[in-house]
Amino acid sequence: MEISAREKSILMGLAREAIHLTLSGSEPGTPPARLITARLRKESGAFVSIYKNRMLRGSMGLVLPLVPLWRAVRESAVYAAFRDPRFSPITADEMDDLTLEIAVLTSCGSAEGPSCVHGTVYRKDFRQAALLPHCAEVQEGKAGCTAAYRTGTLGLDPREWDGVDVKDTFCVEVFREERVRSGRRMPGKRR
Repeated sequence: MEISAREKSILMGLAREAIHLTLSGSEPGTPPARLITARLRKESGAFVSIYKNRMLRGSMGLVLPLVPLWRAVRESAVYAAFRDPRFSPITADEMDDLTLEIAVLTSCGSAEGPSCVHGTVYRKDFRQAALLPHCAEVQEGKAGCTAAYRTGTLGLDPREWDGVDVKDTFCVEVFREERVRSGRRMPGKRR
């Protein structure tokens, strides 16, 4: 599922708005119908990762395509900002220093090809975690060294990796905000 530049901008706006509204104690309403394209209405998994000074500050999402993409992004933004157990909740003072990144998940069968970057869902007992390949690179500094990251997201000690099953694989389309001279953020491709 190729997301257009306009759709990326809409998704980034919905994610930031959801975080701002949650900080102010409000809940986001339904976005205007004119903004939500057929692609954004399609059920899809999504993750939102939040970075502060290029360091991960929160990352959560929905692996299964249970809700429309626009809603998955909005909910994931709130979860990443306020419910990621690895981090304290985002504060209003941090908002200008944060960069959002969105990962849209599709089944590998529907998005196979050279532009498809694969992610993996791991499971042990009742715990499940998704490994987004670009997040592992950011966390570890090396693409091939991901065991510590995988076990960390599952809440396991690295020695407990035995018995972790690969549950599923998926394709990921990733885009993030980029700063422009005015200080405004614009959606762009991940570098």
